[in-house]
Amino acid sequence: MSRRQIWWWDTIGWIKAFAWVQIIGNTIFTVLLMIGVTFLVKHVGKHDGSRKEWCANGLSLSETTATAVFAMLVLLIFLSFVGIGMGVILMNGTEHLLENDRYLKAWIIYTAITMIIILACATLIGFVGVSMVTSINKT
Repeated sequence: MSRRQIWWWDTIGWIKAFAWVQIIGNTIFTVLLMIGVTFLVKHVGKHDGSRKEWCANGLSLSETTATAVFAMLVLLIFLSFVGIGMGVILMNGTEHLLENDRYLKAWIIYTAITMIIILACATLIGFVGVSMVTSINKT
């Protein structure tokens, strides 16, 4: 890979900038997800018992939904930690990028897979939340 300049920086500078953005972004995302998990754990199961929303296993709809959302949040936290690690690997790999581009390829593959998983989880969490609110409002 040759070193070309794109706007004032060479390719190595841009890769390091993307790595830093990934590290900082995943750190912020991890903190926000942990706040979401804390909020979810704090507020799950607090219902007055007047609604008849029991499933076959004895959990209420809100508890079942909270369990599914909790599992997705834990998956996203894991992916955020891996994202921080991938950013560090990409940062360290920039010195050797001119000889071997495997760090960049691994980062691109990880980013594509993670983006698909995050979009799927966000869609599911949104759908589950809307369906839970709708079903609670009907009772």
